[in-house]
Amino acid sequence: MLNKKLICIALITFILSVSVVCDWEDRKGAPPVVYLSQILENPESWLDVPVRVPLRYSGPRDIFTAYFTAFDRDRHHNFSAWDIHTHIWQKKGFNNDYPFFYVEKDAKEFRAFLRLRKFDTIAVMGKVVSIFRGKPYFKIVWVCKQSGFLNVHNLTLLNRASNAYKNRSFDDAISYYSQVAKTNPPTDIQAMIHKVMANIFLYHKKNYSAAMSELMQGLELANNDPQLLDMHTQCDYYLKHGGEAPAPVMINFELQDYFPEDKSELTGTEIVQPGSYTTVGEPKKEDTTNYSQYSEPTNTDSSATSDTSEEEFSENDEEGASNSEEEFSYDDNEDESYGEDFYEEDEEFSSEEFSEDDGDVEDRE
Repeated sequence: MLNKKLICIALITFILSVSVVCDWEDRKGAPPVVYLSQILENPESWLDVPVRVPLRYSGPRDIFTAYFTAFDRDRHHNFSAWDIHTHIWQKKGFNNDYPFFYVEKDAKEFRAFLRLRKFDTIAVMGKVVSIFRGKPYFKIVWVCKQSGFLNVHNLTLLNRASNAYKNRSFDDAISYYSQVAKTNPPTDIQAMIHKVMANIFLYHKKNYSAAMSELMQGLELANNDPQLLDMHTQCDYYLKHGGEAPAPVMINFELQDYFPEDKSELTGTEIVQPGSYTTVGEPKKEDTTNYSQYSEPTNTDSSATSDTSEEEFSENDEEGASNSEEEFSYDDNEDESYGEDFYEEDEEFSSEEFSEDDGDVEDRE
């Protein structure tokens, strides 16, 4: 009799464990790494598919569309984030965060989100569980803060560096990028900096020793990047045989895997700063969110130079809570372009505009 009970208990445990593995791979497996921009292009194809997504954290939000999605204010925490490839040091990228990420307040991961700071680079695991008006709504079940820091200081330097490059002020660009590198930015930003500086030294300043130094540092971070490898081959040739490097070629910053294969490799990346908590089970409030503020930012001509004076963005420009009291200012030439000799930017996600009538979705029922 006892043996039968043990067998039944073991069988039930096995069935439950299998169901968990099938759904989330026991939170230790490796769902595919997918970038936010890829999911936004065709959200229906990612519905109910577990994925890992690298992001830059923006802040908490309060956007809930009851009856049309699986999330409500009582049980879920809402936050927004940028695609990892979005150049948030430029105005267009900064205004292009995505606000439809949700985590259950009863989940242990909820605490981690409350400890995050604006601009943190994070790795999340989740899946699209609802689609409303073409916009995917993500349920997140796991998060890990990645190494490196972005803040108002080094983002401002990145803005100045990219504008200096655009204006072919290469000495200024090198100076600004070097300053950013000393602030311990995330790995993808470090690799980008080495790639830009190698491009400047190799093709514009013809300083092959300096270019080789940048290429070697870049390859330590992205050793499979074919364009870094190609520039390394060219630079090595001209170091040995002399002559001048050809005209710059168009290069693309290769995507990188921001996730360790084994969860045990995440040791030391936990967030330890204390955070404030939202009360669970508070009375439900009417959804008065102004959805029109999340419409697509105005497109600008990247080939034109802006004649407007320097713009400043205070914390009020983003509904999410910023952890910095400083203002993030942009230089006059706010549109980023590295020219045909650097790389071709990925197409930005173009969101549909919400009309003002979307504000109180709950009232339609």
